[in-house]
Amino acid sequence: MATQAAARGAEQEDVIEGDLVVRHSLTVRVAHWWTALFFVLAFLSGAALFSPRFYFLTNLFGGGYPTRQLHPWFSLFFIAGLIPLFRNWAGEMAWTDSDSRWMKNFKRYMRHEDLPEVGKFNAGQKLFFWAAALGGVVLLLSGVVMWFPTSFPIWVRYLAYPLHEILFILFGVAIVYHLYITLFALGGTLRAMTRGTVTKNWASSHHPRWYEEVNRK
Repeated sequence: MATQAAARGAEQEDVIEGDLVVRHSLTVRVAHWWTALFFVLAFLSGAALFSPRFYFLTNLFGGGYPTRQLHPWFSLFFIAGLIPLFRNWAGEMAWTDSDSRWMKNFKRYMRHEDLPEVGKFNAGQKLFFWAAALGGVVLLLSGVVMWFPTSFPIWVRYLAYPLHEILFILFGVAIVYHLYITLFALGGTLRAMTRGTVTKNWASSHHPRWYEEVNRK
């Protein structure tokens, strides 16, 4: 019975299956882990190229030359994973008045207090989504310039290199915060991206408006 429920919920989100709520479809979860894998590979190989202090990371990829050759491909696969995530989530990431109120009550969120108007995604998640989408585009464009430098005028290269490096650092900081929230701050969050489901208690506590909407179906 549990297997049948899991199969039904694999692609159907926002439904209740027994004591659980289906939050993310299999497609979303596969795209998420694909993106995470190639982000880590792109980040580590990029760090090795970013500073001599991290050159030892080239050992993970067979040396300096293979690292330089693999890094742009890791980055392209990372961007490829963002595309289905963008297609699935863009419509749900529109900013609303409740998101503005959430931002004003951010301290309450950090104290793990309930914010009743939170839908499926809170304002912080929406900001992270749009920042990742925009940052991914800029990383891609600046990376293409760095990959084929002689194909672009020198002023474009002067712009691309610092942009790429700044975004590299910002992405690193953002991912550390993302991991902290997922693994430590909000217990039960990780299973949403491993099993696709969350408990009813988790849903009602962290995303109460979404839980009410799911309950009304």
